[in-house]
Order: sequence, then structure tokens, then C-alpha cells
Amino acid sequence: MSFAATPSVGNRAWAIRLRRAGYAAAGTLEILQLRRQSDCNRYDIETKWQAPLSDAQYRSLTDRIAPFASVSSAELSELGASKGHDIVLDGTAIVLEIKSSGWEVTRRLNHYGHGGAELSAIFHKIVSEHAPDEEIPSADWRPR
Repeated sequence: MSFAATPSVGNRAWAIRLRRAGYAAAGTLEILQLRRQSDCNRYDIETKWQAPLSDAQYRSLTDRIAPFASVSSAELSELGASKGHDIVLDGTAIVLEIKSSGWEVTRRLNHYGHGGAELSAIFHKIVSEHAPDEEIPSADWRPR
């Protein structure tokens, strides 16, 4: 599972990865602070933090994230239709990717769009628990 937050202003982005080798196994949390290269849309890893996750911690996170990885029947019927409340001209782009053997889900949201702040808050809390206080970004992933 990976989460990325890329503010539209500034040159820093964040990536968070949760991994585990098998069902009921302990997991690994990896937090990456990225810096955009000035001459292109590529990022270099500026700082990295890692921490182990117990099976219970991993399950707790996946339970909170699962609603963002599913699609309701109403959303399926609206595929291709523009929903005005999701049009955001500026802000922080958010991407959630969940992969397992045989399937993959990708959701692209905006921090200021529908559901974006709720999903963002889950991962922001993780960063707040594992990164040094001076490195923690604002709630919308911009530098403080």
C-alpha cells in the first residue's frame, strides 16, 4: 500500500509505504520525504524513516483505509461524469495505491476535494508519529 502527497506549491512531496510479506505477518512502514528536481518533474529522496508494524497495527491501518479503496454502486454509475465538488484548481494531489497478488486499486484525490482530507489525515498522523517534529508538514502537506 502506498500513499503520496504532492503539494502544488513548493518542491517537497511525501510518500508513505506500508508492506508486509504475508497474511498475519508483521509489516514495515516507510516514510519518504522527497525533493523535486528544479529542471524536471522528478523527485529525489531527501530523507527516509522506517519502522516495524505489528499485525494489529497493520490491520488497524488497512481497516481505516479500506473505504477509500472501494467504489460504491453510486460512484460506478457516475463514471465519466464530472462532479463539481471534486474540481480543485490548487492544492495537494493525493494518490493511494493498494496492490496484492492479482489485483490493484489506485485512487487519485485532492486534499481539498471530496474525501481527500479524511484520507490525508490518516497518513499525516503516521508521519507525525514517526518523523521528527521539525520535519512534520502542515495538515495539507506543505512545509511549515
